[in-house]
Amino acid sequence: MLSPKEEVFGIINGEEPGYFPRTIIFSTPVVDMMKSAGAYWPKGHYDGEEMAKIAGAIHDTTGFNSVMLHWDHCAELEALGGTSSLGDKITDIPEPKEPAFSDIDEIRVDGGILKKGRFPEIFKAIGIVRNRYKDDIVIVPVVCGPLDVACLSVGVNKMYKMMIKEPARAVEVLDKLSDLCILFGNEALRSGGDVIHLSDPFCQGLTGETFKRFIIPVYRKLSDSIRGPVYLHICGNTSPLLKHIPDSGFFGFSFDSPPVSVEQVKNVLGNRMKLIGSVPTVTHILEGTKREVFDSSLECIHAGVDFLAASCGFPPEAPLENIKEMLHAIDHYNKNVRKSV
Repeated sequence: MLSPKEEVFGIINGEEPGYFPRTIIFSTPVVDMMKSAGAYWPKGHYDGEEMAKIAGAIHDTTGFNSVMLHWDHCAELEALGGTSSLGDKITDIPEPKEPAFSDIDEIRVDGGILKKGRFPEIFKAIGIVRNRYKDDIVIVPVVCGPLDVACLSVGVNKMYKMMIKEPARAVEVLDKLSDLCILFGNEALRSGGDVIHLSDPFCQGLTGETFKRFIIPVYRKLSDSIRGPVYLHICGNTSPLLKHIPDSGFFGFSFDSPPVSVEQVKNVLGNRMKLIGSVPTVTHILEGTKREVFDSSLECIHAGVDFLAASCGFPPEAPLENIKEMLHAIDHYNKNVRKSV
């Protein structure tokens, strides 16, 4: 019997386990999970022990063979010297406030940055979860992608304009900040992580050619330098980017439905990457019925995803019962459908 970690690594390496995996590698916590753990946001964003309790509850309340942590896009910004708002409610996710740099010549990234901001608490939480669950679950640390880090630490408008008017400077910024992605990713793996979730949502605003020119080279740098499997998640309509994404070197792509469908992504990517997704987050997970989540999950599996997931994670207010239907669909497929296909 394979452990969840062996199962996931086997699928990443092209092996066929003979069933659909019960590992939901893109899974964020909801309020019901926090209540079960007796641990809550916003403390769970900056306290390693609280963060570990919340992460563990993702597995404990659902039976998923994986947990993800942390859950926002501001840790890198804060370590670089920018500021964010952590919020004060259990549904609040940290939001960026001030960029880290007014002048890109100020950008510096070295190993010491991993001692700044919330990084130490994130690594602590990963270690706690690893020690608690051993290899019974897959741990998925979240690392922000290079464009995401650049837009938040330099400024969104400034970064987009730079790619148009000062392309050489844009390349310089992305190259420097990609070093932080590598440092963070490797330390997260050393701390006990298994698979890196690289989230780069600002890419959805790029043309295909801009994505190919500026982003694919730094993705190749990351895939060559992070010493473990990495999959990419980009929100929104990624249709213009799809044909270039396999050139990233990452093993998988997590995509947002309905802006792009499983069939569309499958047609473009083929078997060059593992597909992760894509039960609609808002219309189904948050606002839909259990039956709608169940049916959508089965549709994703039949359409050819390799790992089932929500299209953009779980909203904090999402009903736990809806989330559990994803696993019920997997079990139904393995018991009643797979044998006949």
